[in-house]
Amino acid sequence: MKKAPMKCKCQAMPDCLNYGEEQVFAKDFELVGSRDWLRLYRCHGCDTYWQLDVNDRSDWAIKVPASADWESFDDKPFRRAFIVRTHGGEGDEICLWDRCRNRVLKNMAICVDHAFPEFSQEKMG
Repeated sequence: MKKAPMKCKCQAMPDCLNYGEEQVFAKDFELVGSRDWLRLYRCHGCDTYWQLDVNDRSDWAIKVPASADWESFDDKPFRRAFIVRTHGGEGDEICLWDRCRNRVLKNMAICVDHAFPEFSQEKMG
């Protein structure tokens, strides 16, 4: 008798999330790669790839698009979107940083790029 495919929750999860404990989040995943402070896992149920921050960097998990080459994968847009989402979105005001025209993070005076320049797509001055 053929075994039914394992059901997973990957499709219902956002592209970037706090994963909590690695052993719990990745219990149905296969470790397929690691470098620096990152590990790459593959879900047994749907073949989704997840990049996990490890070694006290953070506890973020990011879905790696199927078309991406993990060695050159740019995770900044995913991290940036996660920050905006966890801050409740963007406000109507413009960032107070000199010459910046971006909208602020909700309940803040600056935009995501100035609050978290490490995730910006542009060089922040």
